[in-house]
This record gives sequence, C-alpha cells and structure tokens, in this order.
Amino acid sequence: MNDLELIIPNSIKINRGKLSNDELFKISKSMMCKYLIIVDSLKGNPNKILVYDAQLDFLKYSLDLKGVSTLSDFKIKRKKIISKFCLGKVECKNIIQLFLDLNLISLTRCNSFINVIKKDDYCEVSFIDKFQKYVGPILRINDFNINQPR
Repeated sequence: MNDLELIIPNSIKINRGKLSNDELFKISKSMMCKYLIIVDSLKGNPNKILVYDAQLDFLKYSLDLKGVSTLSDFKIKRKKIISKFCLGKVECKNIIQLFLDLNLISLTRCNSFINVIKKDDYCEVSFIDKFQKYVGPILRINDFNINQPR
C-alpha cells in the first residue's frame, strides 16, 4: 500500500518480494528503523497491517482491515506529506497511540488532519487536508490490538 509511505514521516517502502520476515527485520535494523510495518494481503487486497518494534523484535500493533481505499481509487495524484497531522474527529480513541508512535501527530500548524470515525462494525481512518481533500488512504479497521513487550 504505497499511500502509507506518503503520510508516515521518514518512511521508506521496501518491496518485499520473496524476503522473509527475518530478512525484513535485518534490513530495518541496519537502517536503524524504529518500526517495521508489514501490510498483509488476501487475494491481492490489504487485509492486515502489522506494526513491529524493529529493535525489540515484537509485534506492537495489529490492525485487521475491512477494506482500504487508496488515492488512486479516487484518481487523486499522490504526493508526499511533509507536515504532520492534527487530530480531527476522533471516535475510536485506542487507535491514536499508533499514530503517536509513528510520529504522525502535531498539535500546531495543522494543514492536514486524521479523522477516526466509528461506523457500525468498524472504525474508518481518513487523512485529509484543510480543504477536506484526501491526502492518504482510507483505512476501514475491523479490529485493533496493542501488544506490550514481554
């Protein structure tokens, strides 16, 4: 999911190809990455986002996805967001810790916003600019888990 690279500061996308998780961890450690984000897919569609603490080798967050809409789905040109996001409407508060850890949140200079809206059986996360235009993916999250290191 290329759109994640646009919104996460200092992120680098690695095409996984046939790399194992161990190889991905070695690469992320050699690059001094704090987190390793793996997007799993089912039948070509993203169905899970796994966020690992790359230095401690443990799964910190797991997000089960109901669906994803990307900028290309809306025929919107992709561009890197250089400023952080402020919180817009937040109805699913437990997800915010993930955005704090990924260094997405700012309290000032808000040109872009994260909205986290509770729907019937999922939470919808959208990334928008001050004109209410999408600047990142729309994530529909069925389940969100936070894990603590042992």
